[in-house]
Amino acid sequence: MTKSFRSTGIVLAIVVMSVLMALTMGVLTAGADEIAPFDSMFLNIVRDDAGQYVMVIGGSLNPETPLPVDVEIAVPKGSPVFWMGEVLGGDVSQDVQLPQDKKRTEGNFDIYSATLTRAHDLWIEYYLFGSPFKQEGNQGTVDLSYTPLHDISQLTLSAMFQQNMVPTEQDLVHMGTNPQTGDSTFGREMGPVKAGETASTTIAYTIASTGGAASTTNTTVVVLIIVIVALGAGLMFVLLSKRMKK
Repeated sequence: MTKSFRSTGIVLAIVVMSVLMALTMGVLTAGADEIAPFDSMFLNIVRDDAGQYVMVIGGSLNPETPLPVDVEIAVPKGSPVFWMGEVLGGDVSQDVQLPQDKKRTEGNFDIYSATLTRAHDLWIEYYLFGSPFKQEGNQGTVDLSYTPLHDISQLTLSAMFQQNMVPTEQDLVHMGTNPQTGDSTFGREMGPVKAGETASTTIAYTIASTGGAASTTNTTVVVLIIVIVALGAGLMFVLLSKRMKK
């Protein structure tokens, strides 16, 4: 099961950010028989261990909201969801996976419903078809957007960039780096978003040209070795020739 994003340690930064934002809002009083709107949400593109791109969408309630409580979250229609659950913000093995059978389709969205009983954060993950990163030469961009079902106070749109991808914009938030792969997550905070309103952004990046330098260095070393070997062979031939003449 792919859990790349939740296993990188970036989950803690996301949860802390969401909690701080939620504390600035009023305490919700929704019961388990009505839908509680999220205070803040995020969208993040990551890669799993097999190199497959995964979309992660999460919503956070005010931490003082009484549990249990019903929530709902939207993904694009037809998205191949493989995980949805309560995120506790610590050891990912303790996160609670929830059934995905409560789903309805409205317009271009599949809307999943769930009941939170242990955490105030719900995450949903689904595979993307192909790469969301568009590259031309050593320049690239990634487009990010999301449409919340209810008014939210904060929306963060982010993506995980491979080690050789360097974002070029200064207003991005660095949300963490995977120590195993060197991939880093950068995002942009969009502020309040109204229900049904699509918030979008584009993040530009450049491709670091480390491969070419390494290749040039290796070629130079090989040439030097060949020259040294040739000089050595020539010197030995001269010495042997002199011995044979004697």
